[in-house]
Amino acid sequence: MRRVRNARGTPPTRAESTRGEHQALARELGIPEYRRRLYEFSAKTGKEKVRPGELDMQIDQFLREASVILARLVDKKGVQFVQEMVSKGATNE
Repeated sequence: MRRVRNARGTPPTRAESTRGEHQALARELGIPEYRRRLYEFSAKTGKEKVRPGELDMQIDQFLREASVILARLVDKKGVQFVQEMVSKGATNE
């Protein structure tokens, strides 16, 4: 059985393991790709004039996609997990 090691060559800490699990879950749900596209669109709207209709349509699409990601996350990890992540995020700002 292969032992997992961190960048230091030692077994990962609990925080490192949890972080790795969360990153894997995010990739599975498509969150990094979603965030990248959201960031790119946001940057585009800051650099050039975007027609209001296009802006509304794209925002609606992002909201629909976020709803699907959230529903998949709740299905996979449960409501309590999501509530805890939101609570931790709010206190880490």
